[in-house]
Amino acid sequence: MARVPVGDGQVTGGPARPSVAALNNPAAFTLLETVDHTQIPQWVAPHIYTWRTIPLAYWALNVAVAILVWETGRRSGLAWSDAASTFFLGVGVGFIVLLPIHEHLHALAYRWQGATRVEVRYLWRQLTALCVAPGEVLSGRAFLPVCLTPLLVINTVLFLAWWLAPSGQLALALSGALLLHTGAASGDVAFVQYVVSHGTSGLFTYDDEVAAKTYFYRRTSDGNL
Repeated sequence: MARVPVGDGQVTGGPARPSVAALNNPAAFTLLETVDHTQIPQWVAPHIYTWRTIPLAYWALNVAVAILVWETGRRSGLAWSDAASTFFLGVGVGFIVLLPIHEHLHALAYRWQGATRVEVRYLWRQLTALCVAPGEVLSGRAFLPVCLTPLLVINTVLFLAWWLAPSGQLALALSGALLLHTGAASGDVAFVQYVVSHGTSGLFTYDDEVAAKTYFYRRTSDGNL
């Protein structure tokens, strides 16, 4: 998620994007949503546990990967205890390896959208990390690839590695990492669902690093930007 101090920020992606100061002008923009960074799991829940197309597709993907794990374990020829150990080894190693890769792919996507300052912050107490682009304003359309790039890239690479794995044990470990990463992407998918449900036209977002909050705004007029 991008984050900026209150005040003028960098504007990426062309002249149609307003500054942070402009977004805070109630005559031109309406504040739609405030997301507290300390309450993200609570915010994510209603956007991912809903009967909408994007969340349903996401949960279908999770089910498909879970079936892949089961079938990989069944065909590996390993004893049940060995299969379980291999699966959880894949989950554990996957978490350690994929967490920084996931966040740095967010960072690359930010730069792809024109961001010049990008940081990855590790929140060790929460066992998670956060990618931020201080001083940037993104449109809703630009925010979508920032959210989805890690899921698409990492899942594709892991699936191909699983497909080409020379042994059933390695394939099972890779399938565990794949299931972990798919499930861990729920927050990214929730933000995609939010943006798509509100329409990308005239939608903008930025994060306030001081308040540790993300804001979503809708353009309400063609005021002086």
